[in-house]
Formats: sequence, structure tokens, C-alpha cells
Amino acid sequence: PFLEAVRLIEEGSRDFSSIPSISYLKDGKYIANQEKAVISDLTELPMPARDLVKQELYNIPSVSNLPYAGKKTSLGKHMFTQRGCPYRCSFCTVHHNRKQRSNDVKRAVDEMEMLVRDYGCDYIFIMDSLFIANKKRVHEICDEIKARDLKFRWGCEAHVRCVDKELVQAMEEAGCHDMAFGIESGVERLLKGVTKNNTIKIIEDSVKLVTENSNIKVSGLFILGLPGETYEDSLQTIRFAKALPLDMAQFSILTPYPGSEIFAGLEKNGEIDTGVRPDGSLDTSVWLRYSAYISYTDMDPIWVTPDLTAKQLKKLQKKAVREFYFRPKQIISQLKRVRMGQMPTILHAAFKSTF
Repeated sequence: PFLEAVRLIEEGSRDFSSIPSISYLKDGKYIANQEKAVISDLTELPMPARDLVKQELYNIPSVSNLPYAGKKTSLGKHMFTQRGCPYRCSFCTVHHNRKQRSNDVKRAVDEMEMLVRDYGCDYIFIMDSLFIANKKRVHEICDEIKARDLKFRWGCEAHVRCVDKELVQAMEEAGCHDMAFGIESGVERLLKGVTKNNTIKIIEDSVKLVTENSNIKVSGLFILGLPGETYEDSLQTIRFAKALPLDMAQFSILTPYPGSEIFAGLEKNGEIDTGVRPDGSLDTSVWLRYSAYISYTDMDPIWVTPDLTAKQLKKLQKKAVREFYFRPKQIISQLKRVRMGQMPTILHAAFKSTF
């Protein structure tokens, strides 16, 4: 669809009605083409044309929310090996492309090798919505990395229902440095409410399985303000995050993104400002409030669960960061990652995140 849109513009046309999967303005009104365009075999796509962009704009920043710090000269990049996710969490937009579509193993490792060889990359974060869903494929990728003797570290998004001892050890042997689990909440009632059917025990067992069988760093991704969440529920999630053997944690405020099931329900009931006005025009200023980190601004979240207020949620987000990281073990761990040149950025980020 993007290529078709570019070709139309080059030809001087602005009639996008025939192109699937895009939204556009026509005579000041918002139009979304409903027909979906999905590429089934990602191997058909060429390698990303990284040579056409300024590389410094696409490196992983030296200060990031990833556990990998590396050396002063370390260079990190992002890449995808597949799209879609087999799970149906109602706060997520990826379920539109539920069926996972993948590059083949050789093509995925070819791109890794290119990043290491041509760009001097020593860390890659795999941006797939759920990299480890297909264990057989992950084992094959790990085997291919080792067969080519590629020396780099990497991280990925994971799921507590997809790990086992053999997989974790194979990943570590192939250079895996970190994985991030979408834990979301420490309250099972809330997890079920967003179709995240994990139990507290499954989460605890999976995190411990990784930490006890490897040196892979584990990050926990949490959401505050899930539908039906109370103030005490939020405190329980913070306590749960602190009780797990996590290396890092990220606390987001629920944002009902367009395309998610939660958004669809709120839109149907007129409970959320989509930016689309009665006359069909689009107020894009509203989009600034669609942020999981709205507490770092003067604005309120685009939607707040009825049992909490916007003010409470913003304070809870900073309380979560404060309580998780302002512990002796975490302070020591994070200080080990810091280089002197990063201090101004880190201090600024720490202040904005916690106060």
C-alpha cells in the first residue's frame, strides 16, 4: 500500500480510494479504507535500505530502557524477523494481524550478519511482537547464528507461556542478553479482563526459570489503569514487580490504541475522544494524549478506568518507577550501566520519571 501511494503521488494523483489499509484526508474529512492488505511471506521483501538514511538517527540510544549497556563504543540496532502475534490481549493492536508471518531462518540471520559485518553492530534488539512464539524456529535461528560464528548480543520480546529450560539455554548460547516479558499486572482478575490469561504462578515460575538457568537479563513490562483497576490493584502490581527477580521494569499507563479491542468498545460507547469530529474533520491535537507516558507531561490520559482518576494514575506511574528502582540492589545494578558522559541525560530522565 505504501508503494502504491507513493506511485500515485508521483503521478500527481491524490485519489487514494483504491489503496487498501490506509487512512487519509479528503476535502478535510477523515477516510479509512477498510480493505486489508497483508504480506503473507515476509521473505519477499528486500532488506531494509539502511544505506538511505542517517544511521545515527536509527541507532539504539546509549541511554535507553533496554538492559544492554555494552562498552563506550557499542552500537545497537533494531530489526524485525516476523509480524503478528498468536495471542489476543485486548489492549494490543497486533491482533489485527493475528497470524504470525515470518522471514525464513536464513533471511533473518542474513540481516543480523549484515548489521554485524557492515555496520559494526554488537547488539540487536529483535522488535517482533513475540519472537519466541515458535520455539522450533527460535532454536533454528540460534543454531544458524552459532553455525556462522556471529559474535553479538541480542534481546527480544518474550511470553511467560513460551519459555522452557532448553530454549532459554539455547538462546543464551547464541548470544541472547535480555528478554522482556509482558507481565502487565499483579492481579489475576485484571489479566483475565484483558484476555491475558496468565496466572501469578505462571509468571513467577517463568521469570525464575530464566534467571535460574541462564544469565539472561529479564525486564518486566507492566500496565497501570487496566479496565476495572482500583487504587489497591495498582499498588498490588507495584508490589508484584518488586517481588519478582527482574533486572528492569517498565510501567505504562493503559492507552486504548486505535485497532485494539478496548478502543473499539470505548469508541462504540462514545467513551473516548478519537479526534474525529461530527462533521468528519480530524482534530490531531487529541493524539498527543494517546501516550503511555503521559505523566511526563501536563496533559491527562486519553481514557481513565472509572475507579481511578487521571491525577492518581500519573502519580502511580511515578510511584512505581520510584519504588522499583530506588532500592539498594537496583541502584547498584543501574550505576554499573552508567558512563560519565551519560550522567546529565540520566539525571534528567530519572527526575522526570520519579517526581
